[in-house]
Amino acid sequence: MMLGNVFPRECRDVMRLAMAGKLHEAQALQTRLVEVDWQILSRGAAGVKAALDLIGYEGGHPRRPSLPCNAAEIEQIRAAIEAVQPTTTRGQVD
Repeated sequence: MMLGNVFPRECRDVMRLAMAGKLHEAQALQTRLVEVDWQILSRGAAGVKAALDLIGYEGGHPRRPSLPCNAAEIEQIRAAIEAVQPTTTRGQVD
């Protein structure tokens, strides 16, 4: 779960809810994460690093030959993060 680097509590909660037999709640939370998961992970390490930057951590740039996300990609990631309203942000998404 690469998304766990950005949303550790939410990913943990999906697993805990499912293991507790609360499948409807687990599915509802997973559904909230689908878009942000796609926006981040479809860009590989660059997406994870951009997302970490957006939530107040230092993600930095990916190693070569990967390129960092461009401004449009960062904006798409930002919008997806804001839609989830994460509980794990260190700072605000600005």
